[in-house]
Amino acid sequence: MADHLTVAVATPLSEELCLLIEAREPRCELIRDQSLLPPMRYPGDHAGDPGFRRTARQEEAFRAMLTHADASYGIPGESPQLLAWTAEHNPGLRWVHTTAAGGGAQVRQAGLSREQLDRITFTTSAGVHAAPLAEFAVFGVLAGAKLLPRLTAQKHDRTWGGAFLMRQLSQMTVLVAGMGHIGNRCIDDFHALGARVIAYNRSVHDNPNVSAVYTTGQLGEAVEQADAIVVTLPGTERTNKLLSAEILQQVRPGTILVNVGRRTVIDQAAMVNALADGPARLRRARRGGRRAAAHRQPAVGIAECDHQSPHRRPGRPRGPLHRRTVRPQRHPHPRWPRAPQPGEHGRVLLSNALIPPATGRGDNG
Repeated sequence: MADHLTVAVATPLSEELCLLIEAREPRCELIRDQSLLPPMRYPGDHAGDPGFRRTARQEEAFRAMLTHADASYGIPGESPQLLAWTAEHNPGLRWVHTTAAGGGAQVRQAGLSREQLDRITFTTSAGVHAAPLAEFAVFGVLAGAKLLPRLTAQKHDRTWGGAFLMRQLSQMTVLVAGMGHIGNRCIDDFHALGARVIAYNRSVHDNPNVSAVYTTGQLGEAVEQADAIVVTLPGTERTNKLLSAEILQQVRPGTILVNVGRRTVIDQAAMVNALADGPARLRRARRGGRRAAAHRQPAVGIAECDHQSPHRRPGRPRGPLHRRTVRPQRHPHPRWPRAPQPGEHGRVLLSNALIPPATGRGDNG
């Protein structure tokens, strides 16, 4: 096996990349038949076209290929059942590389025996998506801080809403939940933009760009400090509904929440309830500012990205996507005093009643 490795291409991989791998590593032979694999919809699509179906003869050829390989590129057909079949019918299988970063869930669903788990080494693509997902996390926080939904609504309504407050990353505390490849990249990116970054992780890891690390049992203390929360955690029994109703009750109004980890980390029902009824309650405003809510920033902005691939086809996102905003009430401008008459130059008329109230620091009315 050290001198020659036969790899079955069990999930979509372009012929160009197959040839490149064989050229770079002559000991590696990739056995594949592109007609047996679903067409890729976009670069990095390891699942392929969901409408693809193999004929009975193609399925037989595909399974025969799987039984003659030392290794498998990808979980065959992205199917835990087919992985279990391959492990049973190919006693020479020694290595399976899962193309998804979270391939462990599929391996668990396959229900492999102890002997099979000891015989087969499983590797993942953890880390390859860190940069694009961290970039999405920065986008999500900026979208909340700069009130992107409000700007989008004003663009749609073709209105110029006047001045309103926007937050600055350099004045915010960002909590990053998880210090894996994605989490550490998020920490570095937010720190580079001037934010104070704190982290939550099961164990303390060293990262010079993080101000403090909170561990098990300290998540509530961490969220109380955060202006933005970025979730990068995988979906495991330990992380299931980690952001529970109890934790969400401790989130400060105005907090921005971005999830680039698994959606199971957040208790979805508790999140919806917190948005509607809890301390993070949002008031919905109609387009154009009619029946606008009281002047306040939105309590929580939600941006979720399915971790399975940062290169997903554009379209409707999976799961709930909450992005709500409120517009501040417009202050009616009073009638201003007449302009100075000849001989009155230098005369200044000031009255608090004539000056629109400031809505925040640096607001000149």
